[in-house]
Amino acid sequence: NFDQLNPTLIIDDEESILGNPGLDQEPALGFDAGVDFELGGQDAIMGFNAFYRDISDKIELDGVPDGVNEIFQEFVDEDIEASVWVNNPNDGRIWGVELDLSTPLSFISPNFHVFANYTWIDSEIRDANVNFPVDRPFSLQPDYIYNVGFDHLIEGIKFTWGASYQKLGPAQEWVNVSAEAKEVTDVEYDGNLELFFEKTIADKYVVRLAAQNLLDAEKDETQRVYESVDQLNARTPVTTVHQLEESDPVYILT
Repeated sequence: NFDQLNPTLIIDDEESILGNPGLDQEPALGFDAGVDFELGGQDAIMGFNAFYRDISDKIELDGVPDGVNEIFQEFVDEDIEASVWVNNPNDGRIWGVELDLSTPLSFISPNFHVFANYTWIDSEIRDANVNFPVDRPFSLQPDYIYNVGFDHLIEGIKFTWGASYQKLGPAQEWVNVSAEAKEVTDVEYDGNLELFFEKTIADKYVVRLAAQNLLDAEKDETQRVYESVDQLNARTPVTTVHQLEESDPVYILT
């Protein structure tokens, strides 16, 4: 997107992300195979899908080379540096399986639907740092994602409500601290509980109230810096930093 190409800083949490006007497109060749099963009831479906993507010029956030920051400093007045920038470190591949379920529960109430989906993901890319010739997963790619929920339409009063719970599995972020050092961050996320209420008025207007992150989700990070492949393989970092972040609920009226 444009922000990834724009050579200015975008402040995201504790990172200052520098866009890269020399960024290449990320083409991918993909294969999917799936099957759906009707469960006997109306609109009751269970699906299974497997996928594979062969990706060229994978786009990731990475450490900023000293030369890039020096060039950036020539165009800004303040003494501020980018902590990461967007680039194409290497080619990679990703694969996984998806399970989906959607079914009405008419014995509870008409127009009451439940749904669930689960995706298991794995990936591989050769790290672009020549001092760390390792095959690793894509940076910040979770091991799995799942989502469960329901929605209920009450036709007589044109009112819909529902809830869902989403959960990301653990992930790792890989960033070059320098040409000789690699920062590997283990990231874990709490689940996100959402609730919504929607009312149709005069067949023309819809008022929707949504509440997100009702469980005050936490993000748990452990950052480890390694200065050699031997340290990385032995899990003996030179520094370790642990961070725990918590966010409040968000309410949106539309």
